[in-house]
Amino acid sequence: CLSGNELITEAGLRSVSTLLRSDHCRLECLDLEQMNMDNDGVTVLAAGLARLPTLKKLNLSNNRISDLGLQDLVGSLVNCSLEDLYLSHSSFSVFGLRSLGTLVQRATRLKSLCLRNNAIDDEG
Repeated sequence: CLSGNELITEAGLRSVSTLLRSDHCRLECLDLEQMNMDNDGVTVLAAGLARLPTLKKLNLSNNRISDLGLQDLVGSLVNCSLEDLYLSHSSFSVFGLRSLGTLVQRATRLKSLCLRNNAIDDEG
């Protein structure tokens, strides 16, 4: 759990991403809530998540993830065994939600999806 470490920069997330890409990494839960992470940080992290098929729970709530970052994230999670995804209090809109729809259709194990307090309207 690294949540609340707002001083971790993109360089630190690059290190986390490198760790996730290790053949020895079997992480099932990753909590990066309230990290002050923006789209660039999510893109860096996504490269590692794409090589982590064991991931079951991911919490990226309370970050500055917008539509572009969410799109990169979704692309990295399609091969995971994700069961729980938390993205509340982010900055994405209905456009990001549309890319998330791709993940929901493919992630057959997804049980919980939290999208509280985002800029999603009736169109989403």
